Amino acid sequence: MANEPQKWQVTPEQYAGMLKNVNAAGFNLVGNSGEAKKDGVTVGWEYDGTTLSITVINRSWYDPSVASIEDRIAKAVNEALGLDQR
Repeated sequence: MANEPQKWQVTPEQYAGMLKNVNAAGFNLVGNSGEAKKDGVTVGWEYDGTTLSITVINRSWYDPSVASIEDRIAKAVNEALGLDQR
């Protein structure tokens, strides 16, 4: 069963800044779509100029759940975008 994508409304400026932060953390996201793998987790992303979608494609057996990975992704993206996380 495929995981549902997480989505954010993102300006091109926010996307450029987020890529810089995410890549500084060890990922290699280039362009507006693709796949990236780190620590046994593979994610796919797509940015169409207004919407950023990130989907967990695969995880290692030792990761507790897709939900926990999605929580970490959401926190990282929200932080990179400067969004309130209350």
